Amino acid sequence: LGMLAFIFDLTNGYDTTSLSFLINGIVFCICMVEYNVFESLEVVKEYMIDSIDEGIIAVQEDNDEIFYYNDVAQKIYPELNVTGIRTLGDLSFNPRIEDQVLSNRRIYDVSSKEIIIRNRKRGDILFLKDVTDSVKTSLSLQSEVNKKERDILRIQKSVIMSLADMVEARDGYTGSHIKNTKHYVKIIVDALKMDGKYKDNFDTETAGIIVNASPLHDIGKISVADTILSKKGTLTEEEFNIMKKHTVDGANIITSSLKQVETEKYINIAKNIALYHHEKWDGTGYPEGLSEEDIPLAARIMAVADVYDALTSKR
Repeated sequence: LGMLAFIFDLTNGYDTTSLSFLINGIVFCICMVEYNVFESLEVVKEYMIDSIDEGIIAVQEDNDEIFYYNDVAQKIYPELNVTGIRTLGDLSFNPRIEDQVLSNRRIYDVSSKEIIIRNRKRGDILFLKDVTDSVKTSLSLQSEVNKKERDILRIQKSVIMSLADMVEARDGYTGSHIKNTKHYVKIIVDALKMDGKYKDNFDTETAGIIVNASPLHDIGKISVADTILSKKGTLTEEEFNIMKKHTVDGANIITSSLKQVETEKYINIAKNIALYHHEKWDGTGYPEGLSEEDIPLAARIMAVADVYDALTSKR
């Protein structure tokens, strides 16, 4: 209005621009006060922060003193309303040092963001995100996976024992050789685990594999003809040479048939048992004539169990 008055020469040539700006400023301030504009902005800011589903705690840089928290944070930490709670250290679970916080049977992941003002860190904002449902889902899925793994392991053991039993039946055993040798192998493994010389060779996994793979030691006999396998008398040299091949055939069968269902460690131990359990300490065994500690330990254990059962059984 002042500028219009000046333009139409209603002010006798007096420039009213400065006065107009002053009046506008006063009117603007009156409006801000009259309509509570500053308070409205604060309300909007508080509403936006409180509508976030994460807990928010803001702390000073020097002493971790809490200078702000939202409603969600208050639900996670009811003690925030208690007089005397001033720093993160006063809380039941310090989110500064915990990756997760447990409150009211809910799980919260903790993350933080630095407060930087004029290139200087002034504090941190801590965010507490409710991850209870996702954790429960993850645990449920893991439980299902564990069940599937147990089912697969049970099926694998069943298949292995079925193969071993089939070979045992063809070999004319009474049906107890596989069970006996597995039992003896476990006794030997448990004893060696206590021995100072061998204790480093037997972690829980290795010991379990040796015991569980022992029924496969003669799996290669599945490829030997019945006329040789079931012969009542002494084998000829040619027949014995064919029989000796069951060690190599067994190793090949294990490698080819188990590679899709067993670990590399299991296959290696089972293969060594099948391939070398007829080697002898003095080097007169087969198929490679290995001697002493050149024979894999699992095969030496199997050899002792196998021979002991043969000597103590009616065959």
